[in-house]
Amino acid sequence: MIDSELKRWVMEVDFQSLAREIYLQISFDIMTTRTRLRDRAMHQQLKKDLVEHIWTKYFRNQV
Repeated sequence: MIDSELKRWVMEVDFQSLAREIYLQISFDIMTTRTRLRDRAMHQQLKKDLVEHIWTKYFRNQV
């Protein structure tokens, strides 16, 4: 039963439209992330968070 339903679904799916929709969503996500990372304030905060993370992980017990 499940096998026949899966075959029917595969036959009905427009894979080109699905692939295009996925591609557009991924492209949008990449551009949004790139824009956020280019924001100077966001960049500075990320650097600060990274240094804090490294300090906490590797050097916290050595002081």
